Amino acid sequence: MASAIPASAGNRLRAFMLRWAELAGDAHPEWVRAVATSIGEARRAATPGNVVYDGLDGEPGYLVTMKGSFTRLTDSSLIDRDVPLDRYGPVSLLAVSKES
Repeated sequence: MASAIPASAGNRLRAFMLRWAELAGDAHPEWVRAVATSIGEARRAATPGNVVYDGLDGEPGYLVTMKGSFTRLTDSSLIDRDVPLDRYGPVSLLAVSKES
């Protein structure tokens, strides 16, 4: 279940994702959207069919999607994707505090 992102996390998420976008080939993506959810739900949405058994499924996390020209992504970057990887970048992130 998705929920609002705390304001304290919003700026850090934005900075992280803009850096990710730059490294992926587009320093100025068309849009970036994020929702707070569990890391398991975020992973299932970002990489359907890819299963990870690390005990983090129920932990708080974020699903971030963005649209841009991600020319440095390759098909091996994500598994079982039917979206054009050069235009859409789905990312799941574990929510951690500064103290972590």
